[in-house]
Amino acid sequence: SVGTAMSSDEETDVQPGSKKRRIPRACDSCRKKKSDSAVKPGNICSNCIAFNIECLHTMPIKKRGPQKKYVEDLEQRVNKLETLLRKFNPSVDITNEISNNGSESPNPTDASSYVSPLSVLPTVSSATSPSDVESDEENELPKDSHDSTDFMHLTITEQLQNLQVHTTTESKRFFGKSSGFMLVSNALNLKEQHIDMEQATARIRSARREKFWRLEPWEMNSFYADEHVNFQFPDFDLVASLIGLYFKHINTSIPILHRPTFEKSVFEGLHLRNHFFGATLLLVCSLGSRYSDDPRTIPEGCQDRLAAGYHWFDQISWLRKSLFVPPSLYEVQMYALAAVYMLCTSSPQATWTLLGIGCRFCQELGLHRKNGHETTVSEHQWRRVFWVLVTLDRLVASFVGRSTSLQSEDIDVDLPIEVDDEFWDTGDSLTSYKQPPSKPSTMAFFPCYIRLTEILAFALRNLYCTNKYLVLAGHTGPQWEQHIVSTLDSELNKWFDTIPEHLKWDPTMPDYLFFHQSSVLHCIYYHVQIQIHRPFITKTSPLAFASLAICTNAARSCARILAMQFRRDQLVATPQMIIVAFTAGVVLMMNIWSGKSTGLVLDPVREMKDVQSCLDYLAHCEKTWHMPGRFWYVVH
Repeated sequence: SVGTAMSSDEETDVQPGSKKRRIPRACDSCRKKKSDSAVKPGNICSNCIAFNIECLHTMPIKKRGPQKKYVEDLEQRVNKLETLLRKFNPSVDITNEISNNGSESPNPTDASSYVSPLSVLPTVSSATSPSDVESDEENELPKDSHDSTDFMHLTITEQLQNLQVHTTTESKRFFGKSSGFMLVSNALNLKEQHIDMEQATARIRSARREKFWRLEPWEMNSFYADEHVNFQFPDFDLVASLIGLYFKHINTSIPILHRPTFEKSVFEGLHLRNHFFGATLLLVCSLGSRYSDDPRTIPEGCQDRLAAGYHWFDQISWLRKSLFVPPSLYEVQMYALAAVYMLCTSSPQATWTLLGIGCRFCQELGLHRKNGHETTVSEHQWRRVFWVLVTLDRLVASFVGRSTSLQSEDIDVDLPIEVDDEFWDTGDSLTSYKQPPSKPSTMAFFPCYIRLTEILAFALRNLYCTNKYLVLAGHTGPQWEQHIVSTLDSELNKWFDTIPEHLKWDPTMPDYLFFHQSSVLHCIYYHVQIQIHRPFITKTSPLAFASLAICTNAARSCARILAMQFRRDQLVATPQMIIVAFTAGVVLMMNIWSGKSTGLVLDPVREMKDVQSCLDYLAHCEKTWHMPGRFWYVVH
């Protein structure tokens, strides 16, 4: 234990000022944790002794190759440069020149994964722009700070695997830099410099009292409580139909599930053996019911289409009885699906709570942090559901006026890959996780959408914070307001320029799926624009007039996208779009009222035409979603 400290001289074999000899390379366990193995009698390193694991040196030394995406990016740049060189000098032999003039390759570790441009922005504590921060050398972190501190949670997680409470399930829980476990790790590292760990091993092992490292019998009674539930599933033919409707209408813009894996698990009957996967299937059926005309989707004895799928949704318990079992992928997916379903019930505010639980589960497992794991279908599914929860949480937080569960600066995990489901694991290393160049990706939408919600989250934190926070930070008055709004507008413009070509707005777009995604993407863009300028349209501010004009134009653009969906008979009825339609309708009405009070001359026919587009959309959605009916009444 840490308490066996460094007080005994006879336990210390390291003299002050002397250097500890180390073996040529770290042991297997330490190599996984990227730490050193100190030489001790018997060639057992202190980490292995402290955590009671076998000290082995069996792993072959591997020369780490460059990251795949980094190499692909370099190849594309090289090809472009070669094309450019041949254009200006067709006679040059590029291949010969390169072979005769080798140069040192850049370090692939310098290639960084996604970092939001707003993540480098301060909150209300500073007034610098993203470019100012990125170019300021004084603000740069030490070169090794990322490796030495950002991955410390991985070391702690692996070490705690050997100190777990004895349960029947393996779990890896996240503990950050400020945790008591990190303090213990630091203490152990200090201890090994002053004590012979081999002599202390027996005491360390005998000091562990098993009573405090296992579940007690009375706790075990509830350990399996959540696993024995008999769900009532739809008929199999209906299940297949509802799964198809879910993936057509919901998963295209809220990609919670990986379709091949999900359908394979259903076919194998996993929903009959795994409680949380069974709940996931019920929720998929509940959501698919919103788009089905099958009478079996409505509970027996009910004729209201608003009840579609509720008899499956109602079977699920949202607070599990056992708190000892770590969350599984299926449980986290369950909360994401439930949040989508709840968004358009009579209690949409409950969505915020469900999203909070899901985000907390993700944080407990460290999904918000880089993990350095190999590429697997499971890892990509975890990443996908995590980002769905985060983006939904940001959108719902903006709608209900509450804080988000996770702040952007707490997240450094990579964005989901822009590869369609069928190309994830093809069984061929040459094609796995690679999108064919000739096929635009349906998953290009999601990373683009995530980056947009990043701007929304920043706006919420800086424009909708308490006055106390602003006063304490010293950022009040029109100058600060103008700066932050200008910064956010600039980031929105930059984001707009990054929209993939096949998702740019085109009312004649032939592909329904891309039309669906493009509609959502552009409507959320206008929604974020409204959220940025909305605080200034009802108060005395130099920004008031311009902000009202920007909000009105954004609302009009939303209304016209909705009108185009009607003209094409391809209405995108999703929770995000319902929120956007309501927001746009209210802003358009505010513009009409503001015009009357300020004496502005407006075209009432044109203004009401756009309002009517929002009302028509809400009226269509209220047939199967509860919330649009309320929204229609408020706007009307």
